[in-house]
Amino acid sequence: MAEVDARPWHESKGLELGNWLQNKCPQRQFGGQAKVDGLVRTLTAAHERLVSLLQTAPLPAAHARELQAAAASVVAAIGVLGGSKRRSPFAAWSEPLIGALSHHLAAGGPLAEQAATALGNLSTSPEMRIQMLASKTIAAMLALVKKCPPAGEADETLLPNTLAALHNVSLLPAAMAEIATVETAASLLPRVSGPTPLARRAVGILSKCATRCPEVVALLVSRGVVPQLAAMLEIGRAHV
Repeated sequence: MAEVDARPWHESKGLELGNWLQNKCPQRQFGGQAKVDGLVRTLTAAHERLVSLLQTAPLPAAHARELQAAAASVVAAIGVLGGSKRRSPFAAWSEPLIGALSHHLAAGGPLAEQAATALGNLSTSPEMRIQMLASKTIAAMLALVKKCPPAGEADETLLPNTLAALHNVSLLPAAMAEIATVETAASLLPRVSGPTPLARRAVGILSKCATRCPEVVALLVSRGVVPQLAAMLEIGRAHV
């Protein structure tokens, strides 16, 4: 099994670029290492600026909120570069970033949608999942699922990406202990109709809850939804 690179993303990328400049780049005679150092500084400053912008409370002006939504969108696009075998590009800023994104879930509109997308992508990295557990992100995501009405606008982007983050963070036993409740199951049941990404993700989390919480099993039986859930799980296997 390949080892996870423990160095910050900008440092490992700088070394990678440095090796490329030294061994392969025909322009290495033009001060390659200095250019790499400058690029690393630029990347670091850009990451810090994104995190700083998102740490600000949701701004009242529409154009300012659009800027924050755009920043969250950039974080989402970069965050997916982490994954299970690479250190997250935002590992060095995990605490303030995860805290800010969790707060923006309640902002509504594009900012909340992009925050959920960013959390979903960042949650593919183990260190970011640990930070989500420490930052009370799970509580924020569960509160969002509970308050969103079924078949609303949130079903398009906000809830599917929130459930993706919940699914990833549930790989931590301590997180699953927080997720696996009757209240969570009850809020997910209205989302399991139809072969949609939202329904598949809701069923996936419901199945995990059922294996850990007998009260969830009793709820599913009392609602008569076990056959429906079994059919949805079969649909989910077809998409793997």
